Amino acid sequence: MILIFGGSGFIGTHFTNYLLQKKINHKIVINKKKNIKNSYFIDKFDYKNINKAIVKYKPKIIINLHGQTDIYQSFIDPSYDLLHNVSVSINILQSIKNNNFKSAYIYIGTATQVGLTNINKPIDMNYQSNPTTIFDLNKQYIENFITLYKKEFNIKATTIRLANVIGVGKSRSGNRGIINKIIIQAIKTNNIYVYGNGAFIRDFIHIDDVVKSFWLICKNIKKLNNTYYYVCTNKGTSFINIMKMIKKVLFDEYKININILKKEWPSSINLIEKRSFVGNNKSLFKVLNWKPDPIDINCISEIIRKISK
Repeated sequence: MILIFGGSGFIGTHFTNYLLQKKINHKIVINKKKNIKNSYFIDKFDYKNINKAIVKYKPKIIINLHGQTDIYQSFIDPSYDLLHNVSVSINILQSIKNNNFKSAYIYIGTATQVGLTNINKPIDMNYQSNPTTIFDLNKQYIENFITLYKKEFNIKATTIRLANVIGVGKSRSGNRGIINKIIIQAIKTNNIYVYGNGAFIRDFIHIDDVVKSFWLICKNIKKLNNTYYYVCTNKGTSFINIMKMIKKVLFDEYKININILKKEWPSSINLIEKRSFVGNNKSLFKVLNWKPDPIDINCISEIIRKISK
């Protein structure tokens, strides 16, 4: 049994659909009544309700995809970020400990926990994290909390730091899903806008590879002993090159001529948006015996086809 917190968001929806297709026993814990298959409703994510769900299902694996994901909102309402990005994990870990369950805990972190970087090759796994947003600070706090908690109480747990996930689906945060927004804007206006020179690099990974990696992580959780692992492609792609791929696909397949226009960074932008980053998946995918494909023009073409339907 896999118990999933946050199974109704962008990544969670794709992951639970994957589990359904493979007929893998799982349950999704939600706090808003929705018509979602295999869901279990709770009023709120406090210890009482979280513990009740864990005791009910006695899961072998608990994976936490729940969270507030907007870095700007984390500054506006830090208490809300603290509740959804910190308290939920602490309550889950307390429940595992208090009930003496052997449940393994998989926490979903983010590559931005490391802070502002200028990296165009796979990051050193010993790179010291220096969060620059409340969102990332809370993510790093829970990763550190897990490290102490697992040593003190012999709990099986690890953090998965996600790189830039792309693919078709709805994100709850208005600041997520930037590639999809750019494609939609390009189709509607024939223009693509890129900040600065567009040379900043990200490690883009397709949602299908993310959910496959999650399943393989669940299957191999006993072998994953590190504090954290990156789910990424190990390859960086600049934003300007992504824009060029979009431009080429829209012209070659849809005969839409696109202009790539550069503009200055807004003064209100957080510095984390200007980073260049490439993840390091070697330690994880050595265990999984599998690795995702880097993002290429075929991947961009598939995303455009789904968006334009």
